[in-house]
Amino acid sequence: MAELGVETQRLIMPTRTNVDTLDGVLAAGAALVDMKRQVDRVEQELRTLRAQREGYVAPLHRGSRSESVTSTGTSVVTRRQE
Repeated sequence: MAELGVETQRLIMPTRTNVDTLDGVLAAGAALVDMKRQVDRVEQELRTLRAQREGYVAPLHRGSRSESVTSTGTSVVTRRQE
């Protein structure tokens, strides 16, 4: 948001409309950051696969690749019942 020059700390006229608009802009910015993270992850995977195909890198263990692509970086931790 700083790169775009959007002030997120204090609104000059904090009316309901302006606050709602700022919330929408912040939500859209967060969605863009998440999308960029996913694109970077997929691009890195493509680079790795291309390098493997050309013989530069040893093949990785083939697990569930769809999870690595669709993951949002969050994890769920479950505790064992004792």
